[in-house]
Amino acid sequence: MYNGDMAIDIKQLLEKKLFNNTDEEKIATLMSQHSYNLKRNNITVNNGIISFKGVPSPLRLTIMMKKNAIIKTLNEKGLHVRDII
Repeated sequence: MYNGDMAIDIKQLLEKKLFNNTDEEKIATLMSQHSYNLKRNNITVNNGIISFKGVPSPLRLTIMMKKNAIIKTLNEKGLHVRDII
């Protein structure tokens, strides 16, 4: 017999696993360790360039002031980042 609930559970588990392994999620986790309150939805990565959307100006300014240290940390963690804009 087919149980539709099992298929949904497997699909949700796979989506969650893929969601947690994206570069945006890894960057958000690393930024939260540096006490920046960012979520995956606020981060966009395109060809090694990180941009932010929906981030308050004071937080964006704070990140820009420390962007070299953040880029160095991200590169050490295995994420190739060229710039933060």
